[in-house]
Amino acid sequence: MMDKVNEYLQQSYAKVLTQDEDGGYLAEILEFDGCFSYGETPEEALENLADVAESWLEATIEKGKKVPEPLSSYDMSGKFLLRMPKNLHKRAAVLAEQDGVSLNTFIVSAISERVGTHTFINEIFSRLNSIIKTQLPVRFIFSEKNLLATAETGVQNEIEITPVSENKELLLAKT
Repeated sequence: MMDKVNEYLQQSYAKVLTQDEDGGYLAEILEFDGCFSYGETPEEALENLADVAESWLEATIEKGKKVPEPLSSYDMSGKFLLRMPKNLHKRAAVLAEQDGVSLNTFIVSAISERVGTHTFINEIFSRLNSIIKTQLPVRFIFSEKNLLATAETGVQNEIEITPVSENKELLLAKT
């Protein structure tokens, strides 16, 4: 399996490195849903990302799931056909009119907000992961509607974030 993992790691996946307000760095691979790490320096964040990416690939391959192609392998034109229910189309058009923008601009803005939210959520959970490593074992369940945290008693354990994208939950599990 390591040969397959190394083969994927040699490809040009989109890595994003951003500095947070505390001076640390968040690194993520855009194509690997939930694959991100944190470090005090850019180098540390990228080194951590390499370890996380390896684990992410091992888990994905082990589950028999398809590993995404690098974004660089896609040639995007910037255009696509979008089908939606008539009532949604009408509501979007009304909202665009109220905002004083075209329907196209409104939809681009809505998509941008969703993509930005996804990146923001990954950054928050990366920060939580680094903070929680020094706390009691905790189990977090994230959904779009709520965030529940229950502390367990017992010996301190390191925890890491494992995303479960199929049902939009994000679980932190003891390791």
